[in-house]
Amino acid sequence: MLAEMKFVLFVELIRCLPRVGKTRFIFKSSNLIPCRSDVVLRKFVSFDFRLAGFSPKCYSVKCSLLSRHYSEVNTSLNVRIGRPEWQRHLDSGTLLQFRKLEDDWLHWGILLSRGEEKYRVLSTDCSIYEIPHKQIHPFNTSFSLQNDPLLEKFVAKVSNSYPEGREFQDQRIVNKWDILEKFFEMPRSKFPELLSDFREIIQRYILLLSERGILVSSNICSNVYFGKRTISQMLEEHPLSKEQELFRNEIARASGKSFEEAVTILERDSLRLVDKQRPEVPLATKILKNLGRTISPISSFQSLVELGYYSYYENLFLRASRFSDGFHESVLKAGDEILHQSKDLLDNNSSDRIELKQLPCYSIDDSETIEIDDAVGLDRLDSDYVWVHVADASNYVSSDDLLFDEALRRGSSIYLPTEKIGMFPMNVAELLLSLGSRYGSNYALSFGFRILPDGKLQDIRICKSIIKAPIRIDYPTAESVIAGDTVDPCLMEADIICLQRLHKLAERRRTYRLANGALEFNVNEAEVKVTFDDGEQPSFQFQSHTSERKSSLLVKEMMLAAGEAAALYAQQKGWILPFRGQEKVNLPTDSELNVIPEGVARANKLLKFMKPSFISYHPTAHSSLGLSCYAQVTSPIRRATDLLGHYQLSNYLAVDMPLMSVEELSSHVKLAHEGAKEAKVVKKRSVKYWCLEYLRMNGLRKNYPATVVSWIKSEEPKRLLVQIDKIPYYFMMDSDHVYYPGQQVVVKVTDIHPRMGIIRLNIVSAESS
Repeated sequence: MLAEMKFVLFVELIRCLPRVGKTRFIFKSSNLIPCRSDVVLRKFVSFDFRLAGFSPKCYSVKCSLLSRHYSEVNTSLNVRIGRPEWQRHLDSGTLLQFRKLEDDWLHWGILLSRGEEKYRVLSTDCSIYEIPHKQIHPFNTSFSLQNDPLLEKFVAKVSNSYPEGREFQDQRIVNKWDILEKFFEMPRSKFPELLSDFREIIQRYILLLSERGILVSSNICSNVYFGKRTISQMLEEHPLSKEQELFRNEIARASGKSFEEAVTILERDSLRLVDKQRPEVPLATKILKNLGRTISPISSFQSLVELGYYSYYENLFLRASRFSDGFHESVLKAGDEILHQSKDLLDNNSSDRIELKQLPCYSIDDSETIEIDDAVGLDRLDSDYVWVHVADASNYVSSDDLLFDEALRRGSSIYLPTEKIGMFPMNVAELLLSLGSRYGSNYALSFGFRILPDGKLQDIRICKSIIKAPIRIDYPTAESVIAGDTVDPCLMEADIICLQRLHKLAERRRTYRLANGALEFNVNEAEVKVTFDDGEQPSFQFQSHTSERKSSLLVKEMMLAAGEAAALYAQQKGWILPFRGQEKVNLPTDSELNVIPEGVARANKLLKFMKPSFISYHPTAHSSLGLSCYAQVTSPIRRATDLLGHYQLSNYLAVDMPLMSVEELSSHVKLAHEGAKEAKVVKKRSVKYWCLEYLRMNGLRKNYPATVVSWIKSEEPKRLLVQIDKIPYYFMMDSDHVYYPGQQVVVKVTDIHPRMGIIRLNIVSAESS
């Protein structure tokens, strides 16, 4: 035991002493011992060798002797590959120590989530780090939400039931609880990104203590519902019926706790339907058993529906995400303050802007869109010089604002079948940030460029501007105007000429990109919209549009041209931006593709060969767009990475404004990417649920035309993907026969459970090969 303690002291001394080049000086027994292996020392500091199996190594004789002595004391040393066994049991909420990449010091943190290669850790400095598993320190991992041998001492220390004045003997528990309290006392208003993950961790600590009959101290309870409406407040909006009141009392009695606690427990259990990694909730088992119900997450969900806390069609994917609680009250307050200060912001920033009010511009989007990010116009009606104007959100929201932090946390706006969830609060996005907004003054970041006959860009210009309020046109109207079929009475002849000219320039750009290797997927893009009638019954509207639509081509090509113009301009100036690139891929040959009919099957075949796009801080080619360099800058109200590009461009143009370093920009991009990735998952799973719900409401045994998309598994049992016509989702099914991609078939729904994400299909007929 003494040898082990000396070893721990030795490790502590390593991290406390300075490093000169590749030499580390260790102070041991009044002697300085030089160690010359920086990489090994980093591992040496970070691992428990009894579990991870790495032996301490250095070139000093004394170090070698100490290493051998330690190995003799701990005979369980063995080499392991990958994550050490002890880390496989770390749970979200574990208090631990870790080392950052840039230093050797140990920092306290709480584990928020686990990935394949890295852990997401919240540090006491209120920062979130992605830490490789090799840098998690084993000596001080404790307070896991799973069974912990020190748990009883822990709950005794943190509870009000602990006798006042009694000295607590285990100082290690006292110190670690003091560390944990730092997390509970973090300023929520400054760090809204902690809301979803960290609030749940606090709730789980409280429930864990409650399961042991411990009364949790009030200073923790006060942090559980920060920024979130309480259950009582939510139920006040929809008063309970008499039957629900009776059921409410039953739930409280079955749990042996307050009604609010019982609902929280059932809600956590119900979210296991959509998040299989969530741990079981023992108290939910107790409640359901006492209610005489089947013990399962679906029973918890049904109980909350019966109570009126959930609707039958509750979006659990949204509930389980970081977007579940809307905007934190401090973020909403910050938005209101910016709206009140908008006039001052306009007055202070108008002198350095170029007046472009004389040029008409057009915003082409869906009719229900309220976030107007961009508009496009011409310098003259017969000109090849295009202006793309993008809402200058950076003028109103600085990088020090809560709104900026919240936008990064969310990553992007989400367009769900039932609703739209903005990256910014809707009053700020609609009334201030959007072009043509009520309180804004049409401040824009404008990108000007000439489109040459061969499609290349020339005479690129980027400036801060004041523009004329854009003329709003929806896609069907723009389609008619470009085709010359009908004339909208709200549009003048000059507007029609301008839109038709812009479309010709867009075709010129498309030809240029295709000649440079750009890829096109000519498929009908389907989406589903769900609305509810007075009886709360859903009504479905399936929409389909093709990428060959003229209005879509105009918008797409002009936005891509603006992104290329921004990247080329930044490349010329040596500016640092979040450029987007994609490696070139070896696509299948024409003979391989031509055997697959054009449509979803061929598009899916091409996608399998595509490599994911990536962010770079140096200009890089984007192969599938056919561009030598590219930066997304045209949707700063809907995409956080676009917003970051705007901040950087605006600061470069202002000359004396501070710029983000590559490290700072990279940190922001990672946070934004995490939110955007989760937003995509929520949308995809929500779309799947509503597609399944539509098929369920239509009834079983109904036939649907469908297309075979691809094989997932060609050997027994055969498994393939099919898309039911107009349904925007690919379903997996088993098959006894061989079908080729692109083949038209008729499928029958034999079983379906939308909440479980389960559907079973049979092919009843198919077209001949």
